[in-house]
Amino acid sequence: MKIRIPSELKKVLTLTEMPAVREIQRQEAEDTMTVPEYLKMAAHVASGDNSSFQIFDSSASIAKNCRVCDYYGAGSGNLDVWLEGLAFNAYKGAYLIGVYLSDINQVCGGPSDSDIRNHMYIREYLPT
Repeated sequence: MKIRIPSELKKVLTLTEMPAVREIQRQEAEDTMTVPEYLKMAAHVASGDNSSFQIFDSSASIAKNCRVCDYYGAGSGNLDVWLEGLAFNAYKGAYLIGVYLSDINQVCGGPSDSDIRNHMYIREYLPT
C-alpha cells in the first residue's frame, strides 16, 4: 500500500518523527492488503451489514491520531495511517468513508464495531 504525506502534516512533523514515518511506509508497503480492501471492511462497519461494495478514489496518508501510542513500533508515537474513499452499493447507497488503519485492524464483527463506527468519518448518501 502506498502512503502519502499530506503537505499540512509536513509542516508539523519534526525531524525525530521522520524515521517513524519511513518505518510505517515500509511496513505498509509489505502489507498484502490494499487500501480498497481495508475500505470494504470499513464500509461493512459503516453500513451495519456485509453487503458487497465497490470502492472508488481510495487513498492512504500519514496522520496523527491521539488514541494510539507506538502502534507501529517504538518511537512511532501518535502517528497512524488515515484511509479514505467512496464505497458504493446499488441498494445501500454511497458512503464517503475516512478511518484510521489502527481502528480497522480491530474490526471483529462484534458489538465493539459500534465503537469503531463512532471513530470513523462517515457521510451517507442513501438511494432514493
